[in-house]
Amino acid sequence: CIPTVAFGDVRIGMAQVSIKVTVKDQGVSDAIARVTAVDPNLIPPLFKNWGEYQIKATRARFLAARGPDGKPWTPLNRVYAAGKRGPGILRESGQLMGSLVYQVTANQLAWGSPKVYAAINQKGGTIVPRSADALVFRMGNRVVFARKVTIPARPYLGVSTEDREVMGQMADDLLAEVWNGDR
Repeated sequence: CIPTVAFGDVRIGMAQVSIKVTVKDQGVSDAIARVTAVDPNLIPPLFKNWGEYQIKATRARFLAARGPDGKPWTPLNRVYAAGKRGPGILRESGQLMGSLVYQVTANQLAWGSPKVYAAINQKGGTIVPRSADALVFRMGNRVVFARKVTIPARPYLGVSTEDREVMGQMADDLLAEVWNGDR
């Protein structure tokens, strides 16, 4: 089985949302191949290092309000922004950013959030009421009734160009440890 690197909404506990996106990047694949060629047993420690790095990189994207591609996130609705209590986009309570986790198996690294609203913020989409005529929520100082609400995609999960370079260097550093007898 070929090791894979994935990101998405990691299913942990009772979370109901799970997506998986496999990173198909030549640099990441080459790094995995280099490590596998030396010792396939090094893949889990490499993925652990990558997982810890990706959590930090993803949190940095929240602070910068930018996706892995470097593009800024869609600004908040003006009315919503005026009544917002916390700093920045997707950071009012800090729960989404604080929920980031990674999982490593023998041949896979996955990272993301178990929060049920993680996917809608990553990919965007439209929310409609399940069993009522309208959604009801507060925006600013008023109560809003809406038949639907569209949430723009604000991707925070992914692998940036810088991430690819760092991940490749981390693989090379691990191999250097092995060759130097430090591992």
